[in-house]
Amino acid sequence: MRWILASASVALLLASGGEPAAQGKGIRLWNLTTSTISGFQLSPAGKNDWGPNQTLNDRDKEVDHDERLRITGVETGTL
Repeated sequence: MRWILASASVALLLASGGEPAAQGKGIRLWNLTTSTISGFQLSPAGKNDWGPNQTLNDRDKEVDHDERLRITGVETGTL
């Protein structure tokens, strides 16, 4: 299994909350690492309820360097 997540190298691109998010590009993962990501799951803050592997949304089921992945099934929120 080849995947590395480094907070300084992976960017989550968020559309501004509310209605514009539904019309825009939504939430995306941008792999700025030099590695291929084959697993990426999200959990609500403070919980261990992990969602599905988001890389399965990609055609080849992996997110290569400098590739963007659309995140599905997750609503934007505020902190």
